[in-house]
Amino acid sequence: MAALTASDRASYRALLRTCRQADRNPLQLVPLLGRPFRYFCPSAQGPARLPRSSSPFIEHAVWSVNGGCTEFGFPSAGAANAARMHCRTITALGFPYASEARALLHRVGKAQLAYEEADAAEMGFQEALTQAGQPNRPTRTQPGCEDIDQALASLERISCMGKTPLSVGDFLISHPLACVQQPGLDQAVILLTEIDDKVGHVRGIQVNMRGTQHPLRQRLVQRGDFQERRSLLELPMDYGGELSSDTFDDLRWLHALGDAYLPESVEIAPSIWIGDYHSPPDCDALEALQSGTLRLISGYSGWAMMQLAIELERGVWIRVRAPDPGAAQALCLIPTGLCAPAKWAEHSVLAWRAALQAIGCPSLAAFPRGLRADTVLRRNLEAHFETYIASE
Repeated sequence: MAALTASDRASYRALLRTCRQADRNPLQLVPLLGRPFRYFCPSAQGPARLPRSSSPFIEHAVWSVNGGCTEFGFPSAGAANAARMHCRTITALGFPYASEARALLHRVGKAQLAYEEADAAEMGFQEALTQAGQPNRPTRTQPGCEDIDQALASLERISCMGKTPLSVGDFLISHPLACVQQPGLDQAVILLTEIDDKVGHVRGIQVNMRGTQHPLRQRLVQRGDFQERRSLLELPMDYGGELSSDTFDDLRWLHALGDAYLPESVEIAPSIWIGDYHSPPDCDALEALQSGTLRLISGYSGWAMMQLAIELERGVWIRVRAPDPGAAQALCLIPTGLCAPAKWAEHSVLAWRAALQAIGCPSLAAFPRGLRADTVLRRNLEAHFETYIASE
């Protein structure tokens, strides 16, 4: 093992001091982005490898801080340990250490700065809203959050490094940074509804978004089916994803009523059933729309199986399972009193944050998001993704 020079020791102390500071507030580590070794190439419908990093030991340290994900991480309090291991590895191999330490210090410091800028921008914006008498962004201290937290306490996180296969009924929770540039997937909780191993395709529906709630009338009139389903004309369609179908295959009933009320419904999560739109509910079931136990979902999200595997590997999504009806229904159904679109808009974000909190990711749950914060985050993400392009 090579002895540390005076310059090495100074660089190590500076790095360790910064990492300890970040460990005391893991929110500062959320913008610490790694360089994945591969991504999904849509044109090739398969993985594409990125050129090797010029600093593989730094990338390994970032990977360690990020909980084993290659790009978007779930930091807790591991930055100082990662810095120590980085130092031991470099010195054991006899490589120059000071330049490596300074480069890792720059990465951590850049993440801290991104968090501070986003937090300051959003706090200033919220203060301006308060002074103008306008409502602030929803917070986890608002009434009702305790009930959500209690219901979701049993959620089980599935490690991105594990070998547990995908299963219908799994939920995907988006990382707070990964989909900032994709509004249709941002702050989303997605329920996996179909897995086709033969064609290698996965489909899911967003369960925490209400979207614009266009009535079913709009689509029925386009198809000329409104005469047959006149009783359903004014039903609101909740947003399930950006993909749709002209044959109504993207319309699904999501409910907790069982298959007695909606024929041919299938239980895909504990006490959560999904039914085909072409099997309409009876009158009793329609009354459940008012209580939030029945929803009509329009649209879906879809992935090639390899694409989703790579996105899980990168940390774009956190995969979880609901082992009991309470957790599954808290994610999928509309709480009583929140059927109004304005109230549901707040609840959708709170449910997303509560799910992150429940699976042991408090730094992700509390990370600042909002109009001003997102402007800062987009700028940092654009700079990060430019490194992909520059290296290809």
